Amino acid sequence: MPFAYYQRLSRRAQAVYRRSDAITSVAVPGVAALHPHVAALRAALDAGDGAAIARASFAICAGVCRALGAAPPRLEIHAVRPRGATHELHGLYAPAVDGPPVIRVWMRTARHARVVAFRTFLRTLLHEVLHHLDLEVLGLEASFHTEGFFKRESSLFHQLVPEATREAGDPGSTRGAAGPPRTRDLRGTRRAAPATAIGSVGSGKEVAMPKPITVAVAGGTGTQGGAVARLLLQRGHAVRALTRRPGSAAAAELRALGADVRQADLDDVEAVRRALAGADAFFAMATPYEAGVDAEIRQGRRAADAAREAGVKHLVYSSVASADQETGIPHFDSKAEIEAHVRELGVPYTIVGPVFFMENLIGPWFVAELRAGTLALPLPPSRPLQMIAVEDIARFVGVVLERPDEFRDRRVDIASDSLTGPEMARILAEVSGRDVDFVQASLDPVRRRSTDLARMWEWFDQVGYGVDVERLVRTYPEVGWHDFRHWAREQDWSILDVAGPEQPTA
Repeated sequence: MPFAYYQRLSRRAQAVYRRSDAITSVAVPGVAALHPHVAALRAALDAGDGAAIARASFAICAGVCRALGAAPPRLEIHAVRPRGATHELHGLYAPAVDGPPVIRVWMRTARHARVVAFRTFLRTLLHEVLHHLDLEVLGLEASFHTEGFFKRESSLFHQLVPEATREAGDPGSTRGAAGPPRTRDLRGTRRAAPATAIGSVGSGKEVAMPKPITVAVAGGTGTQGGAVARLLLQRGHAVRALTRRPGSAAAAELRALGADVRQADLDDVEAVRRALAGADAFFAMATPYEAGVDAEIRQGRRAADAAREAGVKHLVYSSVASADQETGIPHFDSKAEIEAHVRELGVPYTIVGPVFFMENLIGPWFVAELRAGTLALPLPPSRPLQMIAVEDIARFVGVVLERPDEFRDRRVDIASDSLTGPEMARILAEVSGRDVDFVQASLDPVRRRSTDLARMWEWFDQVGYGVDVERLVRTYPEVGWHDFRHWAREQDWSILDVAGPEQPTA
């Protein structure tokens, strides 16, 4: 009998529901090969080892999907479950729209932050995997919670944990009341991948589980470094997160995910050297926004020196796109000096140069104007600006770290979209549900705030970044690049409802 919400569905959706309900079991070819990963997941949960949990979860998810002919979705293992008024969110599946499908699973309870029990965690993971298979293998237009869906979940669980069936004394536990389940061999039934927007990984390219490495991450509790640390932990790597604030909430979250948080200031060469000892790679970055470009150069050079002295096998330095083009922008030129120093050290390196961060648009400088209904940029309306999401930087850095030979001694500028101000404003209005109009702002307020930033915006107008976005996305589809619309859809635009210090209510 269908669940109650069936009656509220359209006729077309009811037909999809019935198709889902009719399939009550999934046979995974070669499932025994996944049993060691299931055992590893159980041990990792018992130990509360976030990195090992991520590694085993990815192996199970990718193994099931590949066995049934589907490309694995992106998998993210997060720390403490989000909590609503009456429930906790265990897992979440986001199908491909403008980017790759994503599964998110939380490893700790909301109330007490305890590690989730093995069976509960595995069933949650498999539940979200089945949503992916409904769309990518069965070819259903939507994935509904049906009795058949839950029986498929039970079927998959018992194949991966055969002792659970024996313990229950019910070898046919996945059978329906009317007789044996309708089992479907899902191999070869995968629908053709639809045409997708930038960021899709619907090509069917297999995602191999990387060999785990140990990576030290500078700025581990910051925006960019934190994104890199979380991505690496999700991919099953060991992370040493370097931070000046080991007692911060961001540091606590990284610890919960399995990171080794180390207190280290880039000006403290000995502390950095100790944090790098025995690490395979070092993600290094420095900022001019706290103590100026001279401090940035000093810290960047010291970080690179520490990498050489510690014997790090791969130094990945996050710079900025076009820093090697003599732009005359102080915080670009400072990074060019650090790049030159990195090249002279003899340490295998990769320099990654991201463009303008999409996240800048949700910072105080722009949010104040967005709350007033304008996107104010000091650019002409016809001038496009290349941008990138911080998550895309992290994912590209992950690719670089996992394939060091491919990227040895290379410099790569990265971007994921290029839009004019009016194009951005239209997307922001569409996604946020608010009126947003583009306004060409004057450079004078920017210049009063910072001659460095004023020179940057002048250069954006006169020259601009030169990343071949289409080629980059085509070459590295596994990154799952965000175009601007995809990024905007993932943001919480309720921030525009809250007046902050920069936007008084009266």
